[in-house]
Amino acid sequence: SLLDEVKLKELIALEIKYETDLQTEALAAEQAEKVEVKRANFWLWLGLSFLGICLIGAVVLVLRQRRSLAALRQDHFDVSVAFAEVNGRMKTLQAMAGQQLSRAKVEENGGPGLPPDFETLSKREIEVFLCLANGMANKVVAEELHISVDTVRSHVKNIYGKLGLRNRTMVVKLAHEYGLAS
Repeated sequence: SLLDEVKLKELIALEIKYETDLQTEALAAEQAEKVEVKRANFWLWLGLSFLGICLIGAVVLVLRQRRSLAALRQDHFDVSVAFAEVNGRMKTLQAMAGQQLSRAKVEENGGPGLPPDFETLSKREIEVFLCLANGMANKVVAEELHISVDTVRSHVKNIYGKLGLRNRTMVVKLAHEYGLAS
């Protein structure tokens, strides 16, 4: 029995050691699992942070491109408007130069000069008259002289009244008779 008692104590000691080893292994596995979870969380956080930074960068690039495109469109619009304005003024100057040249030719040839009552027209009415003489519609005249269509109509009415004309055909005929149409 003493021998049994010793063996029993050894068995109990072995059992305690075995349970302790199991607990130690379980704690070690639990610690390893926690470390692995922390490592996975770190990489997940790092990956998401990187994606977030990339997304923010992409948004910034898109916004910059939109601003650049808007600026280019505005610059193109500004240049187009300026070009149209210069083009319109150039056509008006050509018409006025043509008028002056026609007057000079008529006077040089001893012709009648200007139509009767032509000097009663204002500068703007003369510009409208020259545009009408070249067959321009009211809308085109308005764009050319940078005035409204209603203003063009008013000038046309005044021209008809001052020169005793009834329609555009008479304007064109009169302009050709005096060399005022180009």
